[in-house]
Amino acid sequence: MNTLKHIGCIMILTALAVLTPVSLVVGQSHPNNAAPLTTATPAPVDTGSFMGGGISGVWMSFYSSNVSSPRWVTFYDDGLVFTDIPATGLASFDRRASQANANQRAYWGTYSLSGGSGLIQKPGVNNPTRITIKESGQITLDSDTYYRSVSVDGLQLEGSWTSYSNPNDPRLDRQPVGQRPIIRFSRDGRFSDEGVFATFLRTSYRSNPAVDRAGAGTYQIQNYSLILRYDDGRVKLVAFTGLLGGDPAVTNDIIYLHRSRFNKIQ
Repeated sequence: MNTLKHIGCIMILTALAVLTPVSLVVGQSHPNNAAPLTTATPAPVDTGSFMGGGISGVWMSFYSSNVSSPRWVTFYDDGLVFTDIPATGLASFDRRASQANANQRAYWGTYSLSGGSGLIQKPGVNNPTRITIKESGQITLDSDTYYRSVSVDGLQLEGSWTSYSNPNDPRLDRQPVGQRPIIRFSRDGRFSDEGVFATFLRTSYRSNPAVDRAGAGTYQIQNYSLILRYDDGRVKLVAFTGLLGGDPAVTNDIIYLHRSRFNKIQ
């Protein structure tokens, strides 16, 4: 008899042990913040395609011909348009996530072409932007001329660039390495960041040495993104284009990183 009671107690305790986690998942938070029993499969990254011909691709202009105020527009093959270039460039840029981002949603629209003209339309905007194809490598959006940004895939650079408007400013040499807004590239695929992110392209308003400290590593340029792989394991992506329709493989006195102008040190 005692044996039967003992077995019965074990069965009751076992049942409670099985039921308790279920009640925690359904009715309250698990005290140890355990992962849910099932997880949804992450949606694939939607990078889109912008190499299909026509006006697909990245285009660059200036606000009112002001060279200190560049702007871009990105046309995709499927009729979507992003009226800028992402700060990280287009490598791994997730269109779906960007459209869901309240800070980026207003940059998205659709475009259509018929013959040599077309329209950009955005939700909630009554007056569409007029597109006119002028000649090879040039279009106008309303009255502003845009130039097709040359593909930079596989580009290898040689030289040094700075955010200073005067790239030969003697004050640059007086600043310690690590606090200079200078980045150096070599054709063997190596780079040296002497303080570009620590002083100019910070990831946040406050200094974050763990993320933005100077360093060196290897670089790759793809889909209008400069991909920096530091020797200490950090990886940074910033948008990269030449000046307007210029080919940075040929002329690179001015390049744009993270939508900011950099001038070549002579």
